[in-house]
Amino acid sequence: MFEVFEFPVPCPIDTIRDSYRTERSFKNTRTVLRCVNSHLRQSITNINIDYLYPKLWHDECENICKHLVHHYKAHESDRQKSIILGMSGVMTRIMGHEYNNPYKIKAAKVAKAPYVIDSPKVDPKPKSTLTWEDALLMLEPPYNNIHAAIRCILYKHGFAWRTEQVYNTSFKDIDGFNWIDLDNKVCHVRRAKSQKNYKLQLPDDLVTDLKHYNGDRGEGWIIPKSNGTRYVCLNTVSKRFLPAGVSDNVEMRNSFQAWMMEKYKGDEEQIAYWNAVMDIKTTNGAVYYYNEPDVEEEESEEIEGEESEEIEGEEVEEVCLGRYKPASPGL
Repeated sequence: MFEVFEFPVPCPIDTIRDSYRTERSFKNTRTVLRCVNSHLRQSITNINIDYLYPKLWHDECENICKHLVHHYKAHESDRQKSIILGMSGVMTRIMGHEYNNPYKIKAAKVAKAPYVIDSPKVDPKPKSTLTWEDALLMLEPPYNNIHAAIRCILYKHGFAWRTEQVYNTSFKDIDGFNWIDLDNKVCHVRRAKSQKNYKLQLPDDLVTDLKHYNGDRGEGWIIPKSNGTRYVCLNTVSKRFLPAGVSDNVEMRNSFQAWMMEKYKGDEEQIAYWNAVMDIKTTNGAVYYYNEPDVEEEESEEIEGEESEEIEGEEVEEVCLGRYKPASPGL
């Protein structure tokens, strides 16, 4: 966007809007940047909280990092690293990938020696521990409508996708969007959080159920609006088609993760397949919710603002991860 190492003049935050894959990611980042500018405005009065200040942010890296981890009460080192990597992603967008990013360096340091936070540590709210066996009972028919049927069928067979991935999937090959090819029993993943392109072989029983409930609707978005177009704003529909008794999508995803980890413990090929289905790097989410089974601690795939999530990388060559017939978790 800008010349490497040449700091541009301040400009509106909206300047980098198009570099984000989703509107939600951009809005989350904008909230953080406004927080940073509000903090700096206490000593520099002529700051507009809705502007980018790359030179100032570069010079005030240490000050900004300390403020953010205190503001968000981030006691754990991985949480501090996540927050700082969010700023790293912003600076990389502005300055380019060859920029010597101080936030990236700081993120690596706090991973080993985190800041000490004075505020008391608040215990997280108790997490729901819905088991996959209980979840399956909620996913059985009858369904209220075709939208609920399609979503429940995906979940029933282990495709516990994020809400955005569900609504960005079609039964038709549309450039830039996920495509479920029912004829060849393959899902082409092109629009997911990982920002990688790959293919998944679909279980036979999932294909059978999708064909049955899709009926004569033909090709189109798997869960379309009433006029047949794609949902764009998901805030009002994220819970609309969840089964009764399920509080949110994360609960369903993590209940399946915990079940999958236990069932396929030691089977790296199966775990790799289901991690690809759910578009996750690790199974830390399930460990956090259920504390079972024990796995080596890794960075959480749900980290907000992580640089790898926010900066669109090079396209990855498509590889089919389903070279075998995976057993349906619904059976």
